[in-house]
Amino acid sequence: MVAGRMDAPAPLSPEILASLPPAVVALLEYLTARVAELEAKQGIKKAPANSSLPPSATHPHDKPATPNKPKSTRKRGGQE
Repeated sequence: MVAGRMDAPAPLSPEILASLPPAVVALLEYLTARVAELEAKQGIKKAPANSSLPPSATHPHDKPATPNKPKSTRKRGGQE
């Protein structure tokens, strides 16, 4: 969930982890690693529009990044 992304919660204390069944601890470790893997794969850069960065973190006149597309092989101009 990109829109609902939250900061990581505080890690569980050793006492709480010791009180949980081993299967639950293993599931928590797996899910934590999976979320980190998916976030790394997604590759979203933090920007004021999608994070808690202040608007002053980017220049107001910056153009949004556009993907480089190959140039057309057609001639410029109108109909002939």
